Amino acid sequence: MAIKSNRQGPRIAKDYRLPSGGYRYKGLLPGGNIKVHAFNFDAEQILAGDGDGLTKMSAIIPIIADLPQGLSVGDLLSGDQLFIVLAARSMSFGTEYSFGSTCPTCGKRENHKFTLPEGLPVNFLEEDFQEPFEVELPTSQDKVGIRFLSVNDDLSVSNYARQKKINSTEPGDPGYKFRLAKHIVYVNDPENGKPTDIQEAIDYVTSLDGEDPYEFRKAIETNQPGVAPLIKVQCPEASCGEIYEVSFKMTAEFFRPKR
Repeated sequence: MAIKSNRQGPRIAKDYRLPSGGYRYKGLLPGGNIKVHAFNFDAEQILAGDGDGLTKMSAIIPIIADLPQGLSVGDLLSGDQLFIVLAARSMSFGTEYSFGSTCPTCGKRENHKFTLPEGLPVNFLEEDFQEPFEVELPTSQDKVGIRFLSVNDDLSVSNYARQKKINSTEPGDPGYKFRLAKHIVYVNDPENGKPTDIQEAIDYVTSLDGEDPYEFRKAIETNQPGVAPLIKVQCPEASCGEIYEVSFKMTAEFFRPKR
């Protein structure tokens, strides 16, 4: 007996404007507009398999988004990729998503609920945004040209960190300096101030002191398109009321929501 499904019509899909506005994609996504689809079995198979979250996200993008010819997953800005995944998740399991945090002052545990993706703080750029953008560091007074990272950049950072972790005894995230260094296009001179290689950029990042490391990272986080890396919340405890920042978390329930 042939299967007779109640499912009719095309896959669930919706048009979205990407946070970048499409400025880097050479007119392939005018206005940054893209059609996003809900997860299907092919996406589910990838998400259920082995691999880290970044690799899985990159693998499902061609399944859940209509990328035009000439635009690869690796070319997408990191913030655009995450936004696509958030949009697909909202169509698949509903727009509500929650995760918890603990107040650093009183220790109160709180559950945060957001509407995906529109309910999250998202930085949208204008379509005519220009890269690199420039920030002047307050201590050194260096003027640094900054670019945003693509999915390919993210993958290279992940590979670098994985390799470094094998042999390094250095505390902290081994990919942290590498990631920040990849944002650098030039220092002080747009033509002659470009780093000769990634190691020179890493050495420059390492040399920053005073207010410069904070301001450099803040300039990236404040301007980059996509979901804000830190979300301000207020402790619900009446006697506390502390306002603190939490990072957006893709917990196990992001792809496997409890019903």
